[in-house]
Amino acid sequence: MAARKVRLLKDILVEHLEEFEFLWVQRQRVLRSPLYTMRAFAELEERIEAHVQGLLIAGDDLPALVEPGLEGDDPAAVFSSAYLLLRLQTEASGKRVIDAFLQAEGGKLQGLKQALCVGLVQALGPLQRAGESASPALAVAAWEILARQNSADKKAAALTAFLKHADPAIRTAAWRALGYSQAPLATDLYRTGVADADPSVAKEAFWTAAWHGQSWILDHVRKIAAVPGIPPWDAIYLLAILGKPSDMENMRGISNNQALGPRRFLALGAYGCPDFVQVFLEGMASKDPLSAVAAGQAFAKITGKNTESDQRVTIPPPDGREPDDFEKEFLDEVKLPDVEMARAHWKQKEAEYRKGTRWCRGQNLSQGATPALLDQLDMESRWEGYLRGKFEGKGQQGPADLEKFPQKRL
Repeated sequence: MAARKVRLLKDILVEHLEEFEFLWVQRQRVLRSPLYTMRAFAELEERIEAHVQGLLIAGDDLPALVEPGLEGDDPAAVFSSAYLLLRLQTEASGKRVIDAFLQAEGGKLQGLKQALCVGLVQALGPLQRAGESASPALAVAAWEILARQNSADKKAAALTAFLKHADPAIRTAAWRALGYSQAPLATDLYRTGVADADPSVAKEAFWTAAWHGQSWILDHVRKIAAVPGIPPWDAIYLLAILGKPSDMENMRGISNNQALGPRRFLALGAYGCPDFVQVFLEGMASKDPLSAVAAGQAFAKITGKNTESDQRVTIPPPDGREPDDFEKEFLDEVKLPDVEMARAHWKQKEAEYRKGTRWCRGQNLSQGATPALLDQLDMESRWEGYLRGKFEGKGQQGPADLEKFPQKRL
């Protein structure tokens, strides 16, 4: 009977561990999702914490259950094991995770880094030493952890050496780590970063410059948006988030840039100006299902009105060819928007929306937004709002704050 109880307890713990790992992956996917509200996100975090508490009941028996997960290369499994060891808050369990990190690479390094970014780290000294003397990949990972733990700002300059590394993956990781840090850099470094020939590096540099309040970045993306062709999406998106009412002509250029495809609607939605609602209504009637859906999402982004219909259509292959019977089984389906519903809503509410220049989910953000208001929005819009406030010097929360576990709620 005793052996049966032990097996039952172990089965329960394993179930908690599997659910925790699964839900954490979901959390990471929806950190900036337009489909998740802050309330839904909070409920997800509560479910995660419930499984963590279920595992912590094992106490001294927990390491034997989770430590094998540190030996693999699956980032999700490694994260789960390392995070739970950190939650034990013992010197031995913390040292076990740090020691594993200092020897890690590949997927194991990514999983351990994530655990140390959000977990309770008692001894930061080994991470600081790794940031100064370890291999480039490990050193940059250590600096990102320190930045996420609010312990890297005074030494952020040590990361600048990696901004010129020959490997673009190292440069990208360095810019990402600096984005979490609150320490500003010399302007020339940001300019070099956004001009990097590697798109991944330039992308991270764009967002870091914005989070660090580099005012020149807005003029920079304005110039990029004016270039014919297909500008880098991150530059377009950043202009949409930070753009002022005076950027209407730039945004009209984006609206008319057919080369951008359905994404142009998403940029206009992030910009939030009601002048573009007519563009959305026309786009929702498009024969291209991806354009129709994107236009419907942009309409909802501004007005908060979901116009999704019950009419489903299958998305054809991106190369435009006719799929065979086998391929048809794996094609994605989307729900088209109800154009008449959208037109009726706009006719009823247009006069109200004309009172502001930036709207999001039916909320007037023309004069800015308080944290309480931002927390009423979807996760994507919330992130955009905090970035806008930080860029304009009106907010304190940075990307590290928006990824903490659990999220601070007002």
